Amino acid sequence: MNKFYRFTGTAIAAVTLAAAAAAFGAPYAAAQPAAHQAAAAPAIATPAPQPMIPATLPAGAAGTSAIGNIKTVGSHNWSGYAVTGPKFRKVSATFFVPFLNCAVTPGGSDPGDFSSHWVGLDGFSSNTVEQDGIEADCSSGSPTYSAWREVFPRSEQPFTMKIKAGDSITASVRYSPSSGRYRLEVFDNTNGHHRTVHQKCDVSTCKRSSAEVISEAPSDSRGILPLADYGAESFCGISITSGSGRTGGIKSSHWSRDKIIQVNDSNAILARPTALNGRCFDNYWLAQS
Repeated sequence: MNKFYRFTGTAIAAVTLAAAAAAFGAPYAAAQPAAHQAAAAPAIATPAPQPMIPATLPAGAAGTSAIGNIKTVGSHNWSGYAVTGPKFRKVSATFFVPFLNCAVTPGGSDPGDFSSHWVGLDGFSSNTVEQDGIEADCSSGSPTYSAWREVFPRSEQPFTMKIKAGDSITASVRYSPSSGRYRLEVFDNTNGHHRTVHQKCDVSTCKRSSAEVISEAPSDSRGILPLADYGAESFCGISITSGSGRTGGIKSSHWSRDKIIQVNDSNAILARPTALNGRCFDNYWLAQS
C-alpha cells in the first residue's frame, strides 16, 4: 500500500470541526501483534472494529507524560485513549462525523479505505469489546457514513439511522449489573435520531477491564484495512464510570491512563491523539498505511 502524508489538510479539518462545534453548541465546551491479525480473534467477514493489536512505537514516541501520568503505547489499529484499573460500568463521548478526504484515500472497489470512531468497554487488554459509534469510509472516491454497535467477537450490527459529515454524535456504552446487559446507544444531536439496543454478555467473557475512546482502522478476514483520511476527529464530553460508581474523565485519579498511537508494520505513525484538554482530545490522521 502507498503512503500518504498530509499535514495542512488535517489543520484545515481541525478548523472545520472547531467551526462546526461552535455552530452546534452545547456538547463541545471548546498479547503480541501478529501481522495485522489479533491473536485468538476469529476471521471477520465484513469490515469491523476489533480489540487493540499492540505495536512497537518509533524511537522517542514511547514514555510517560508528566501531565496526568499518562503512558504512551503503540497499536496497529487504534488511536486514542484507554483507561484501566477497576471494572468499568459506563463510557460516553460526543464527537463529529468526520469530513473524509476521499481525494487522498479514494478507496478502490476492493477493499476500500475505512475508519471507525467509537467508545467502548474492554478490548485494550482483552479479546472482547462492547462498543458503538460510527463508520466513515471511502469507496471509489466517494464517502459513506453509518452508525453501528458491536459486542466483539460477535459481528458488527448496523444502526438503522442516517448520519452525515458534520453531525454531532454522542455514543455511550453502559453495563447494568442487575440485568447483566449492555445498553449501546448512538444519538445524533444534529437531527435528533438515535438508536438503542440492550445486549447480553456473560461476565466471564466481557470483563469490563478497560474503557476507551478510539479512532480505528477496522479489519476484515484479510486483516487491518487501509485507513481512510478522516483528517481530524474531535472527542469531547468524555465521561467514564467505574463499577463502584466513581465518575471522571480520562485523567481521573480513579484509574490508570494510556495514550495510544497507531502505527504500521514499519512503525511509521498513521494516526495519533493530541494531549488531553480537560475532557476533550483530537485524533489526527497522518497516513493511510
